[in-house]
Amino acid sequence: MNSDTRQDFSQRENTGTLARVVRLTCKTLGGMLLFLLLILIIIGSPSQASLLNVVFWLAVAGLIVLRFIDIRVYHGQTADNKPATIRDWLNYSIGVVAMSGFFWVVAQAIRVRLH
Repeated sequence: MNSDTRQDFSQRENTGTLARVVRLTCKTLGGMLLFLLLILIIIGSPSQASLLNVVFWLAVAGLIVLRFIDIRVYHGQTADNKPATIRDWLNYSIGVVAMSGFFWVVAQAIRVRLH
């Protein structure tokens, strides 16, 4: 086997693996992280909650950037296995911000009630 062939295969394999990790983060791990941060915001002290609010919104921004990278660099796909477009990214971004904002407001209300 030629060394060039092995390098091409290895590079494609790594890109595929990295693309899967990015996609998994956008679809699953990111949501779990946001959920965990919301719980910590609810149960944390006021000073912790302030820091966690910043971390929460940075995580939201990070998910949006990761999805953009998934689409532009790794040729991400939609849920029905079609190539994703910038319009799909925009819809994802709006959805993530809207849902995150809603649950963040709910978490703030719960935190005020508890403390």
